[in-house]
Amino acid sequence: MLPLIKITMEKTSQNQIATQRTDFLIEEYNQCFSHMRHYDELKLSLAKFAFSFYSAIATVSFALERYFYYELKTRSVDVFLGLLLVITFLVGLLILVMMVRYRKYFVLVARQVNGIRRYFFAEINHAGEKVQNALHSYTDPEKPIAYNKKSTYLLLTYLFSLINSIALVFACFFILRYFDFLASHPFGSVIILFVLFIISLLSELLYLREQLKESKI
Repeated sequence: MLPLIKITMEKTSQNQIATQRTDFLIEEYNQCFSHMRHYDELKLSLAKFAFSFYSAIATVSFALERYFYYELKTRSVDVFLGLLLVITFLVGLLILVMMVRYRKYFVLVARQVNGIRRYFFAEINHAGEKVQNALHSYTDPEKPIAYNKKSTYLLLTYLFSLINSIALVFACFFILRYFDFLASHPFGSVIILFVLFIISLLSELLYLREQLKESKI
């Protein structure tokens, strides 16, 4: 009689542990899925802010140059525009850093979601029900890949990197024009602006690639 009671208690304990494990994983899945959507929404919000910010800076810069430089012949506006675009470049770098962080957080919670899916699909398949192929859900805990060139995160960061580099080039353009270097050395100015653009763009792209390595996720 005692062995039977002991076996019954062990089975009850195992069932309780299994139920607690299932409840924990379900709650973990819900939380991770919620965070995944949260970071995706943060990406869209940051992208909207960035486009609005860049558009406003471009409009203000164009208007100030047309009015002060061409209408009033005020050359000192070049200094102001140069500083404004340098600040724009620095803000753009901050936007890139935030986009990279959002990508990392998104990848982490998405992989957790996939791992939990995989566990439950394995349990269901073990019970004799084949549902994985029917649902077409992602179950690879190694995905998504952080540095996925086709992801909207990376496409946006590429675009922001390009805009940042252009802003830096125009900042340098206005400074060179203020000191008359542009007029006296037109070919040299073109070389400087081109090299600056390439260095800026490559540096930002290399930063993205380095920060999104699997070893840093």
